[in-house]
Amino acid sequence: MYGAELAASKGGVYEVEPDGGTSYKDEYEYTRFLDLKGRVGYTFHNVLLYGTLGVSRASFLSDETVTIDKTGTVFGLGADYQFGGRYFVGAEYLRRQYDFYDFNQGSDIEGDINTFTLRGGFRF
Repeated sequence: MYGAELAASKGGVYEVEPDGGTSYKDEYEYTRFLDLKGRVGYTFHNVLLYGTLGVSRASFLSDETVTIDKTGTVFGLGADYQFGGRYFVGAEYLRRQYDFYDFNQGSDIEGDINTFTLRGGFRF
């Protein structure tokens, strides 16, 4: 079984860095993701086990002032359970990888983000 998926998500993924040794502040924030993924899997009974690979576009906020959009890769594994003919529930683990150049700090920043998602939906 194979297919494609376009997924958009919004939220906050923060990297926290030490500030002055004892307090912490948010230095970097990923504010939204747009993923285009291909999926290949195997079905047995009502369960689909699959692997996914694609491209991901992220908006990255540095020092709360500069927004950088960057394209990276996304890959992962998932499982869906179909019931009632058209409905499904599932879980998916994804890893997104980005490289950003932060002009404020004058350095390259590698962004590796792992997510675990519980899903539910219906098929048209």
